[in-house]
Amino acid sequence: MKKIYYLSLFLLLVSCGPDADRVRQEIRTLQTKVENLKNEKSTLQSKVNSLKAESQEIESRTTHLKNIEDGKVPTYLVEVKLKQKRISTDLGKHFKDSMNATEFWLPVDEKYFNSLSIGESLLNNFRLGSLVVNGTSSSWSIKVIQKKIEYR
Repeated sequence: MKKIYYLSLFLLLVSCGPDADRVRQEIRTLQTKVENLKNEKSTLQSKVNSLKAESQEIESRTTHLKNIEDGKVPTYLVEVKLKQKRISTDLGKHFKDSMNATEFWLPVDEKYFNSLSIGESLLNNFRLGSLVVNGTSSSWSIKVIQKKIEYR
């Protein structure tokens, strides 16, 4: 990048002479080439990222098939986070809710495991009873944090 800027600066200094229009045109041409190269780099980087993700998926499937071939039984596990949410201006209640949040692993079947995605909300229920009895508005939230397959 610095070379391009130095080249542009040099061309700008030279542009004060009789060939100023030609030099300005060259600068515009070089800037266009730089922008095209940046776009091409971005496109290639996204292709590389896509191919890496595909490679990881293939590697994961291969490992899965080798483990099954070896007679190992897959256990599909999902880590979820259970948390209570309140509508309140009391920071103490919000702090309490985040301190009481708990994370745990749940075994699930393969079809359900494949249908879940990380960050997906499994439950977000409003607690009507607490509104009627205590006058507080809150809800339970269960979100998927992590997924993994263990072989036994």
